Amino acid sequence: MDGFATGYVKKDFEVAEQRYDDALRINPSESLAWLFRSAMLGYRDEGPAAIDAALRAQGLSPIDPMQYYFDHFTALALLLAGRYEDSIHYGLRSLRGNRTHASTLRALAMAQALAGQVDAARATGAALLQQEPTLTLRAFKSRYPGRSSSQIERLADGLAMAGVPA
Repeated sequence: MDGFATGYVKKDFEVAEQRYDDALRINPSESLAWLFRSAMLGYRDEGPAAIDAALRAQGLSPIDPMQYYFDHFTALALLLAGRYEDSIHYGLRSLRGNRTHASTLRALAMAQALAGQVDAARATGAALLQQEPTLTLRAFKSRYPGRSSSQIERLADGLAMAGVPA
């Protein structure tokens, strides 16, 4: 959890990676360490490694009561790697477990838009804005952990296509 907070809030991926490495040295089967590591790798433009980490987390916790959360991070890893159709699959699966999870709605809207499913993206974007009414492209760009990566403009374009205001 410290690695997640360090990476997501402080945007310090070097320390976050050390925390994940420490957790996995102690317990290589710690599914949350693998799951959160997948996000960090994705934010750093390491798509294939992010997908591997997310799928490993899924395999370590196949019937988790928080399955929607695992599905969300898998959708995110796939989105960041540019595998939009696969991301949509996991995003929709995540929403079956929690229809109001704003992070899933955000990732799904981007994946749908970038896959050319603009009508679906707009519907997802409307649901997202109900959950997160103050979301704007500016707010997304300022808080996105991978904001210095090459992907931020592509993701923001996806949100714009989904109806998120500037």
